[in-house]
Amino acid sequence: MTRKKIAVRAIRLLLALPIVEARARAIDAEEVLWNEHSDKAVCNGMRVFSWFFSSLDRSLGRAAPWLVGLLAAASFAGWLGPWSWWLDLFSHFRVQYVLAALVLAAFALWRRRPVIAAMAVLLLAANGAEIVRVGALASTAAAMAPGALKILSLNLWNRNRDTGRVLDYIRREDADVVILNEVVPHWARALDQLGDRYPYRFDRTDCREFRLCEATILSKRPWRAAGGSAGGVGRLPLAWAAFEVDGKVLTVAGIPSAMIRS
Repeated sequence: MTRKKIAVRAIRLLLALPIVEARARAIDAEEVLWNEHSDKAVCNGMRVFSWFFSSLDRSLGRAAPWLVGLLAAASFAGWLGPWSWWLDLFSHFRVQYVLAALVLAAFALWRRRPVIAAMAVLLLAANGAEIVRVGALASTAAAMAPGALKILSLNLWNRNRDTGRVLDYIRREDADVVILNEVVPHWARALDQLGDRYPYRFDRTDCREFRLCEATILSKRPWRAAGGSAGGVGRLPLAWAAFEVDGKVLTVAGIPSAMIRS
Protein backbone atom coordinates (compact mmCIF):
# COMPACT_ATOMS: atom_id res chain seq x y z
CA MET A 1 0.00 0.00 0.00
CA THR A 2 1.41 3.37 -0.95
CA ARG A 3 1.97 6.18 1.48
CA LYS A 4 -0.65 8.24 -0.31
CA LYS A 5 -3.40 5.65 0.34
CA ILE A 6 -2.37 5.30 3.95
CA ALA A 7 -2.57 9.05 4.41
CA VAL A 8 -6.08 9.18 2.83
CA ARG A 9 -7.40 6.45 5.12
CA ALA A 10 -5.94 8.15 8.16
CA ILE A 11 -7.65 11.40 7.21
CA ARG A 12 -10.98 9.59 6.75
CA LEU A 13 -10.71 7.99 10.16
CA LEU A 14 -9.96 11.33 11.75
CA LEU A 15 -12.98 12.88 10.06
CA ALA A 16 -15.25 9.98 11.14
CA LEU A 17 -14.37 10.20 14.84
CA PRO A 18 -16.64 13.20 15.59
CA ILE A 19 -19.57 11.41 13.93
CA VAL A 20 -19.01 8.25 15.98
CA GLU A 21 -18.76 10.29 19.15
CA ALA A 22 -21.98 12.15 18.30
CA ARG A 23 -23.81 8.89 17.71
CA ALA A 24 -22.53 7.49 21.01
CA ARG A 25 -23.74 10.63 22.80
CA ALA A 26 -27.17 10.25 21.13
CA ILE A 27 -27.43 6.61 22.26
CA ASP A 28 -26.46 7.60 25.81
CA ALA A 29 -29.08 10.36 25.77
CA GLU A 30 -31.76 7.90 24.59
CA GLU A 31 -30.84 5.49 27.38
CA VAL A 32 -31.09 8.27 29.95
CA LEU A 33 -34.50 9.33 28.63
CA TRP A 34 -35.70 5.68 28.62
CA ASN A 35 -34.56 5.19 32.20
CA GLU A 36 -36.27 8.41 33.25
CA HIS A 37 -39.52 7.35 31.57
CA SER A 38 -39.30 3.89 33.14
CA ASP A 39 -38.74 5.40 36.57
CA LYS A 40 -41.68 7.74 36.05
CA ALA A 41 -43.93 4.85 34.93
CA VAL A 42 -42.97 2.80 37.99
CA CYS A 43 -43.58 5.78 40.27
CA ASN A 44 -46.94 6.50 38.65
CA GLY A 45 -47.94 2.83 38.97
CA MET A 46 -47.02 2.79 42.63
CA ARG A 47 -48.98 6.00 43.18
CA VAL A 48 -52.06 4.47 41.51
CA PHE A 49 -51.81 1.34 43.68
CA SER A 50 -51.28 3.43 46.78
CA TRP A 51 -54.29 5.62 45.95
CA PHE A 52 -56.45 2.56 45.22
CA PHE A 53 -55.64 0.76 48.45
CA SER A 54 -55.92 3.89 50.56
CA SER A 55 -59.32 4.65 48.99
CA LEU A 56 -60.41 1.06 49.55
CA ASP A 57 -59.23 1.26 53.14
CA ARG A 58 -61.18 4.46 53.77
CA SER A 59 -64.30 3.11 52.04
CA LEU A 60 -64.24 -0.14 54.00
CA GLY A 61 -63.59 1.78 57.18
CA ARG A 62 -66.72 3.86 56.64
CA ALA A 63 -68.79 0.89 55.43
CA ALA A 64 -67.67 -1.60 58.07
CA PRO A 65 -70.49 -0.84 60.57
CA TRP A 66 -73.08 -1.11 57.80
CA LEU A 67 -71.58 -4.36 56.51
CA VAL A 68 -71.63 -5.89 59.98
CA GLY A 69 -75.23 -4.76 60.41
CA LEU A 70 -76.28 -6.29 57.08
CA LEU A 71 -74.47 -9.50 57.93
CA ALA A 72 -76.21 -9.64 61.32
CA ALA A 73 -79.61 -8.99 59.71
CA ALA A 74 -79.11 -11.71 57.09
CA SER A 75 -77.90 -14.18 59.72
CA PHE A 76 -80.82 -13.46 62.04
CA ALA A 77 -83.33 -13.65 59.16
CA GLY A 78 -82.22 -17.21 58.48
CA TRP A 79 -83.27 -18.26 61.98
CA LEU A 80 -86.75 -16.83 61.37
CA GLY A 81 -87.30 -19.23 58.49
CA PRO A 82 -89.86 -21.39 60.36
CA TRP A 83 -92.20 -18.37 60.43
CA SER A 84 -91.79 -17.17 56.86
CA TRP A 85 -90.68 -18.95 53.68
CA TRP A 86 -88.87 -15.93 52.23
CA LEU A 87 -86.88 -15.42 55.44
CA ASP A 88 -85.87 -19.07 55.25
CA LEU A 89 -84.01 -18.24 52.01
CA PHE A 90 -81.37 -16.47 54.10
CA SER A 91 -80.53 -19.70 55.91
CA HIS A 92 -78.91 -21.20 52.81
CA PHE A 93 -75.83 -18.96 52.88
CA ARG A 94 -74.22 -19.77 56.24
CA VAL A 95 -70.85 -20.59 54.68
CA GLN A 96 -70.80 -17.22 52.91
CA TYR A 97 -71.72 -15.50 56.18
CA VAL A 98 -68.79 -17.20 57.93
CA LEU A 99 -66.35 -16.09 55.22
CA ALA A 100 -67.70 -12.52 55.27
CA ALA A 101 -67.47 -12.39 59.07
CA LEU A 102 -63.89 -13.65 58.93
CA VAL A 103 -62.88 -10.92 56.47
CA LEU A 104 -64.64 -8.23 58.50
CA ALA A 105 -63.03 -9.41 61.75
CA ALA A 106 -59.55 -9.36 60.19
CA PHE A 107 -60.12 -5.89 58.73
CA ALA A 108 -61.48 -4.52 62.01
CA LEU A 109 -58.52 -5.89 63.96
CA TRP A 110 -56.14 -4.33 61.44
CA ARG A 111 -57.90 -0.98 61.77
CA ARG A 112 -58.05 -1.35 65.58
CA ARG A 113 -61.83 -1.22 65.81
CA PRO A 114 -62.55 -3.68 68.62
CA VAL A 115 -66.34 -3.31 68.67
CA ILE A 116 -66.75 -4.21 65.00
CA ALA A 117 -64.18 -7.00 65.38
CA ALA A 118 -66.09 -8.45 68.34
CA MET A 119 -69.41 -8.33 66.46
CA ALA A 120 -67.84 -10.01 63.44
CA VAL A 121 -66.37 -12.76 65.62
CA LEU A 122 -69.77 -13.34 67.26
CA LEU A 123 -71.42 -13.63 63.86
CA LEU A 124 -68.68 -15.98 62.72
CA ALA A 125 -69.22 -18.18 65.79
CA ALA A 126 -73.02 -18.15 65.48
CA ASN A 127 -73.07 -19.07 61.80
CA GLY A 128 -70.31 -21.61 62.31
CA ALA A 129 -72.30 -23.25 65.09
CA GLU A 130 -75.33 -23.41 62.82
CA ILE A 131 -73.28 -25.13 60.11
CA VAL A 132 -72.07 -27.68 62.65
CA ARG A 133 -75.63 -28.25 63.91
CA VAL A 134 -77.01 -28.87 60.42
CA GLY A 135 -74.08 -31.13 59.64
CA ALA A 136 -74.79 -33.16 62.77
CA LEU A 137 -78.44 -33.49 61.74
CA ALA A 138 -77.37 -34.70 58.31
CA SER A 139 -75.06 -37.27 59.91
CA THR A 140 -77.88 -38.47 62.15
CA ALA A 141 -80.22 -38.77 59.18
CA ALA A 142 -77.60 -40.76 57.29
CA ALA A 143 -77.45 -43.28 60.16
CA MET A 144 -81.18 -43.98 60.21
CA ALA A 145 -82.56 -47.10 61.74
CA PRO A 146 -83.63 -49.89 59.39
CA GLY A 147 -87.15 -49.36 58.11
CA ALA A 148 -87.03 -45.57 58.47
CA LEU A 149 -88.27 -43.45 55.56
CA LYS A 150 -85.79 -41.09 53.95
CA ILE A 151 -87.52 -38.13 52.31
CA LEU A 152 -85.98 -35.64 49.87
CA SER A 153 -87.80 -32.40 49.06
CA LEU A 154 -86.68 -30.14 46.21
CA ASN A 155 -87.92 -27.03 44.46
CA LEU A 156 -86.76 -27.60 40.88
CA TRP A 157 -87.26 -23.95 39.83
CA ASN A 158 -89.15 -23.64 36.59
CA ARG A 159 -86.34 -21.77 34.77
CA ASN A 160 -83.70 -24.33 35.65
CA ARG A 161 -82.66 -26.29 32.55
CA ASP A 162 -79.84 -28.25 34.15
CA THR A 163 -81.88 -31.41 34.53
CA GLY A 164 -78.88 -33.73 34.42
CA ARG A 165 -77.25 -32.42 37.60
CA VAL A 166 -80.53 -32.53 39.52
CA LEU A 167 -81.29 -36.08 38.42
CA ASP A 168 -77.76 -37.13 39.41
CA TYR A 169 -78.30 -35.52 42.82
CA ILE A 170 -81.58 -37.39 43.33
CA ARG A 171 -79.92 -40.68 42.40
CA ARG A 172 -76.97 -39.97 44.68
CA GLU A 173 -79.18 -39.15 47.69
CA ASP A 174 -81.15 -42.35 47.07
CA ALA A 175 -84.14 -41.23 49.15
CA ASP A 176 -87.16 -43.49 49.61
CA VAL A 177 -89.57 -40.67 48.76
CA VAL A 178 -88.88 -37.59 46.65
CA ILE A 179 -91.18 -34.56 46.74
CA LEU A 180 -90.70 -32.09 43.90
CA ASN A 181 -92.22 -28.65 43.28
CA GLU A 182 -92.44 -26.47 40.15
CA VAL A 183 -92.54 -29.55 37.94
CA VAL A 184 -93.16 -27.70 34.68
CA PRO A 185 -93.41 -29.71 31.43
CA HIS A 186 -89.67 -30.00 30.68
CA TRP A 187 -89.07 -31.26 34.23
CA ALA A 188 -91.97 -33.71 34.01
CA ARG A 189 -90.35 -35.22 30.91
CA ALA A 190 -86.91 -35.35 32.54
CA LEU A 191 -88.27 -37.20 35.59
CA ASP A 192 -89.26 -40.11 33.34
CA GLN A 193 -85.56 -41.11 33.50
CA LEU A 194 -86.00 -42.01 37.18
CA GLY A 195 -88.73 -44.56 36.50
CA ASP A 196 -86.41 -47.52 37.04
CA ARG A 197 -85.51 -46.36 40.55
CA TYR A 198 -88.89 -44.83 41.53
CA PRO A 199 -91.66 -46.98 40.07
CA TYR A 200 -94.39 -45.14 41.99
CA ARG A 201 -95.18 -41.64 40.83
CA PHE A 202 -97.96 -39.14 41.43
CA ASP A 203 -98.25 -35.88 39.45
CA ARG A 204 -100.44 -32.93 40.28
CA THR A 205 -100.51 -30.56 37.33
CA ASP A 206 -103.84 -28.74 37.67
CA CYS A 207 -102.97 -25.47 39.37
CA ARG A 208 -106.09 -23.43 38.55
CA GLU A 209 -105.67 -20.06 40.29
CA PHE A 210 -101.97 -20.57 41.16
CA ARG A 211 -98.84 -20.39 39.04
CA LEU A 212 -95.95 -22.83 39.30
CA CYS A 213 -97.65 -25.07 41.83
CA GLU A 214 -97.13 -28.31 39.87
CA ALA A 215 -95.86 -31.08 42.15
CA THR A 216 -94.66 -34.65 41.81
CA ILE A 217 -94.10 -37.40 44.38
CA LEU A 218 -91.72 -40.23 43.54
CA SER A 219 -91.44 -43.34 45.71
CA LYS A 220 -89.56 -46.62 45.84
CA ARG A 221 -92.24 -48.28 47.92
CA PRO A 222 -95.99 -48.42 47.33
CA TRP A 223 -98.17 -45.99 49.22
CA ARG A 224 -101.52 -46.64 50.84
CA ALA A 225 -103.05 -43.65 49.10
CA ALA A 226 -101.98 -40.57 47.16
CA GLY A 227 -103.77 -37.51 45.92
CA GLY A 228 -103.63 -33.80 45.37
CA SER A 229 -105.48 -30.55 45.76
CA ALA A 230 -105.61 -28.04 42.94
CA GLY A 231 -106.19 -25.20 45.34
CA GLY A 232 -109.04 -22.80 45.48
CA VAL A 233 -110.57 -20.47 48.00
CA GLY A 234 -109.06 -21.27 51.38
CA ARG A 235 -107.15 -24.28 50.05
CA LEU A 236 -103.47 -24.78 49.32
CA PRO A 237 -102.36 -26.59 46.18
CA LEU A 238 -100.53 -29.71 47.29
CA ALA A 239 -99.65 -33.29 46.47
CA TRP A 240 -99.67 -35.92 49.21
CA ALA A 241 -99.01 -39.61 49.77
CA ALA A 242 -99.64 -41.85 52.80
CA PHE A 243 -97.16 -44.61 53.73
CA GLU A 244 -97.19 -47.28 56.39
CA VAL A 245 -94.02 -47.08 58.51
CA ASP A 246 -93.55 -49.35 61.53
CA GLY A 247 -97.27 -50.02 61.73
CA LYS A 248 -98.18 -46.33 61.59
CA VAL A 249 -99.44 -44.18 58.74
CA LEU A 250 -97.12 -41.36 57.70
CA THR A 251 -98.46 -38.76 55.27
CA VAL A 252 -96.04 -36.56 53.34
CA ALA A 253 -97.08 -33.53 51.32
CA GLY A 254 -95.47 -31.17 48.86
CA ILE A 255 -96.60 -27.55 49.07
CA PRO A 256 -95.04 -24.79 46.95
CA SER A 257 -93.04 -22.51 49.24
CA ALA A 258 -94.63 -19.41 47.71
CA MET A 259 -98.02 -20.65 48.94
CA ILE A 260 -96.91 -20.87 52.59
CA ARG A 261 -97.62 -17.86 54.79
CA SER A 262 -96.58 -17.32 58.36
